[in-house]
Amino acid sequence: MSRRLEVILRGKGVPTVLKTSFPHTPCSNTLNRILGTEGGRKTRSAWRLPYHGPTVFRDQSVFLLTSRDAAQAGPSSADYVRSKNRNDIVESSDVDLRNMLVTTTLVSTPSADMRGTSVLLHFDNRRYLIGNVSEGTQRLMVQRGHSLAKMDEIMLTGPIGSKTCGGLLGMILTIAGIVDTTVKNRNYTTARPTARIGTMTSLKLRGSDNLIYYLALGRKFILRQSLPVVPREILTDPRLEDPTNTECDWEDDNIKVWHVPLVNTSADRRKRRKPSSEENEAGEADDAEEGMTDAARDALAAIVKDMFENQGLDALVEMMLHDVKLPAAVFVHGKDGKLERYPGPFPGPGRDVPDIPVLARRLWPSGLVQTLPKTRPDQTSMCYLIKPQPRRGKFDRAAADALGVPQTSFKLLCAGQNATAKDGTTVTPDMVLGARVEGTSFGVFEVPNHTYIPALLARPEWEIEDIVKNLGLIYWTLGAGVIEDSTFLSFLKGKLSGVKHIVSSPETSSDIVNFRNSASMAITHNKLDPASFPPIHLAQPSTPNTSELPYTAGKPGITVRLSPELQVDDHGVGPMNTEEAWDRIQNDEFSQKVLAKVAEWCRWARARRTRPSTATCRGR
Repeated sequence: MSRRLEVILRGKGVPTVLKTSFPHTPCSNTLNRILGTEGGRKTRSAWRLPYHGPTVFRDQSVFLLTSRDAAQAGPSSADYVRSKNRNDIVESSDVDLRNMLVTTTLVSTPSADMRGTSVLLHFDNRRYLIGNVSEGTQRLMVQRGHSLAKMDEIMLTGPIGSKTCGGLLGMILTIAGIVDTTVKNRNYTTARPTARIGTMTSLKLRGSDNLIYYLALGRKFILRQSLPVVPREILTDPRLEDPTNTECDWEDDNIKVWHVPLVNTSADRRKRRKPSSEENEAGEADDAEEGMTDAARDALAAIVKDMFENQGLDALVEMMLHDVKLPAAVFVHGKDGKLERYPGPFPGPGRDVPDIPVLARRLWPSGLVQTLPKTRPDQTSMCYLIKPQPRRGKFDRAAADALGVPQTSFKLLCAGQNATAKDGTTVTPDMVLGARVEGTSFGVFEVPNHTYIPALLARPEWEIEDIVKNLGLIYWTLGAGVIEDSTFLSFLKGKLSGVKHIVSSPETSSDIVNFRNSASMAITHNKLDPASFPPIHLAQPSTPNTSELPYTAGKPGITVRLSPELQVDDHGVGPMNTEEAWDRIQNDEFSQKVLAKVAEWCRWARARRTRPSTATCRGR
């Protein structure tokens, strides 16, 4: 009896359907050979189907891999041809898998329960978080279903401080936990790990001055071994010396990035960093102006490295009790040989302790640092211009056939490699591929107050055609009053008139409820006991989007598709239905019984509060 399996491959943004019949239950190698390197891989977006036959994958399960968003489905299975050899996968001439789908999503805007604005840049192989990582950002992303598994690059905007980085340490710990889980579960996935879905090796952080200092503030309580963190402070203005410099400041396989620092005109404009030889000649005056020496920065970098990258330190070490440095967890061997926590006494000034061996955790080097090098607040607001890497041109199947290229070599040409025709001649990619397609670039800018506007208008990037070419979108994070500045509005209407502007500011963004789960609980408490639990802060309407305004009010959930063409989905996340949670509880029979009991307790508590206390009666 044949078994028919329907497997949906989760390709690089292009789900394809493969239906195959087997004369008997297929083994994992057979399925992997048919599905390719991604077959059978368990991902966060996978549906797990129970399978009652012989073991195909671990736990006797078949994994149905689907795209996270069905609306983003690409071509059907007819666009893919699979031969008997699993390596002979022919890519459709109309599809570029590497950069087919590039989107940006506005994760958060300023509200009563969120302070900052952040943007998620989505590629099929990586995620980039750009903007503020304020307190609650990680929690909000998890609540709204944004995967953190591939997010290994965070670009911080604005000055470094609690507003922009309040949730950074929590975000790092969450991503480190995901990496831990990935490593532990690696034995339960297919034996063909791919480079595209690999384990994250490090987390890169980029921001202005004091980024490393801010991370080092958590040295007493942030101790991780799983994920190296690589903070990179942007201390130079790349176009200060040469305003015509068109080179990007850094790039990877997906994007090119230009740093755009904005300096507050009301503050003293700090000098850009000099080479080390010039700094030595300048003496202490320059050190005072810079705020921190290179030696101090190296010391901070070492502290941060110990916080996230130390190996072998989470272990118990045997030592004498009087040698233990507190605070520390101290253990001793019990009567049965098991470890027990040592109850005391502990060593200290003027204390006599027994001379016995104990087991204590070895202190991490970063936790021994009592004070950090002196620094000063930095007034630089870091911004970014980002451009996706060019996509390859359309594959000309007719030209490839005319040149005699075997079908199995099409993938080499699509990957930019030479292929050998049937007659032995060499065929280069430019013979069968069209012109490269430039992606739509976008910017993420933060203007904390009106004193940064002159620096924004004077940036040389606006005059460099190679940088602003194909600029189609800018996310603005504005402080109070900036959106009402006539100079700023004239700049949007004039110099940047052809650009889509999405503005997040206290005046424009809707003050919606972001954390819906906790808000639902607060609503339920308010319904039960209004005197003890006040109503939650309801959403305030944002600035209406009209044709007269040169911008769109930022709303969480707005998604912009950058590639292959600019498309804006501005629906976003709407106001919370405050009655939905209460109605859902009332319609459940078990919940009604619980509510009746809770309501009885609330009445008892209110009566107890209004009853005269015992102390008052005695006083009388």
